[in-house]
Amino acid sequence: GIRSGSSQMTSLTFVLPPLFDYFATFLWALSGAIVGMHKRYDMAGVCVIALLAATGGSTLRDGLFLNQLPPVLTDVWYVPLILLAALVVQFFRQRIAGMRLIDNLINLIDAIGVPAFAVVGMQLSLAARIPIPGVVLIGMVNGFGGGILRDLMVGDTPAALKPGRFYVSAAFLVCV
Repeated sequence: GIRSGSSQMTSLTFVLPPLFDYFATFLWALSGAIVGMHKRYDMAGVCVIALLAATGGSTLRDGLFLNQLPPVLTDVWYVPLILLAALVVQFFRQRIAGMRLIDNLINLIDAIGVPAFAVVGMQLSLAARIPIPGVVLIGMVNGFGGGILRDLMVGDTPAALKPGRFYVSAAFLVCV
């Protein structure tokens, strides 16, 4: 978008479209719903894990670092998107449950969702005029927060921290 300053000068700023954030939210909600379904949770449990996965990173970002309400509380589309993801997983429950490589599906979704949410967190922290090291930290927390909380909630070691996974290192390099 374009912003005008009071000195009649204009500066160009890069702003992610809202659909980008909604896409990332939906992806994380899908991963949470799949994990909840895989753990044999009922529909309420699947929704809780989907909600935690989709909003955990932004809640940590906004509550710990940016001192603002997270979008799940301020954007009317978040909860319906998360519920839609849970319903999609419920609808395809038999097909998903029959997949032998369920971990690969979750890893694929996470591989797309981590950088998407990291970019969102970095953009918001840059807009808040956070120094660059803080921007990288907030991007990392935003990218990984939901997945780590999802895995901890279901009693698993967070996928991002397991040996042989390079999510954290790769995301850190990308954020830098």
